[in-house]
Amino acid sequence: MELKKKLLLSCFKDNCYFKNLNEYLNDMVEQKDLSYENLKYLYLKMYINKSYFIRQNIYPVSQFLLNGYTTKEAEKIAELLPDANKFTIFCYEEKEVNYVYNKLFKDLEFAYYTYDKYVKENESKNTAFERLIEEINNTSLDQRSCEISLMKNDFTKKDDLETCYKSFEIEMDKLRKDFKENVSNDKKLVEHLKNNDSFTSIMVAGTILGGIDLRNMQRENDKLNGEVEKYPYNEEQIQMIDKYNRLQDTIDKIERFAELNNLEDEEEFE
Repeated sequence: MELKKKLLLSCFKDNCYFKNLNEYLNDMVEQKDLSYENLKYLYLKMYINKSYFIRQNIYPVSQFLLNGYTTKEAEKIAELLPDANKFTIFCYEEKEVNYVYNKLFKDLEFAYYTYDKYVKENESKNTAFERLIEEINNTSLDQRSCEISLMKNDFTKKDDLETCYKSFEIEMDKLRKDFKENVSNDKKLVEHLKNNDSFTSIMVAGTILGGIDLRNMQRENDKLNGEVEKYPYNEEQIQMIDKYNRLQDTIDKIERFAELNNLEDEEEFE
């Protein structure tokens, strides 16, 4: 190992939030080839004069950098996330409010993992970033935390998984009710869809939008005639539909996780 790396690594000390920080970074330098430039970036941006809360986020940021991404990409993605100050009592340094890495640990993990997934699906980085923005807009903090925990197999207790499941069911039920009230009071929409009695159902609305997307795609590929169709629902209503569908996706992931871990034998999710 180069002397300059050794000297810089010696500056990182373990703390109550990241109890093996020094050992972890040594391993990343020796086994994963974390560069000196990235190590220096972590020291200056996330360690020196920073709270323990910020220092714990060295882990998700360093993992992202080890995947070949740049520090600019790491910051650009982090800036999409809400500041942790509003969501946890452990974020206690007022001077760090709105700091680029003053984020919840699992939120950073989710954002970096999702971006990396899209890039690996052969999306351009610009497209991957736009899709990540949609993901963040259509999910809650709890959703993102739950999904990254599912991915890492962090759920060990049935009760914790069940709590997530039920909370998302409550959110979906509220969205169903709010959507029905919203569209029922939309006179223009009521007139437009007067021949469709079920248009106030958020699930039916999602099917309507999916059908429009499919037909428009067929028109783009010259497989269907006619003008491009527009959504009958307004922007607010479409966002409600997107959030509902995304919640259903999270519910599906929880159910698959439960099946793979035999949790369905202990208590059925309904």
